[in-house]
Amino acid sequence: MNPSNVSHKKLRGSANPFQATSPWLTRDEAAAWAKVGKSTLCRWVDAGIIKAYKIKPAGKGRGVTRFKAADLDALFEAGGCE
Repeated sequence: MNPSNVSHKKLRGSANPFQATSPWLTRDEAAAWAKVGKSTLCRWVDAGIIKAYKIKPAGKGRGVTRFKAADLDALFEAGGCE
């Protein structure tokens, strides 16, 4: 799937009121930023439209999935989800 084929009806232009407080966003934060559901965000990851990063702790643990705010900014600034 190509980013230009992604429908994004709720976001208009690049004026997004969501302000990230960190360069890394949780799945909930990334979905809220993009104004889509978490399942849509996961489909975008599966389709290669946006990259998800697995961050593992130094010790034992499963790690967490995070999204870069800059990746989401770039996707929408490029008009990939209009």
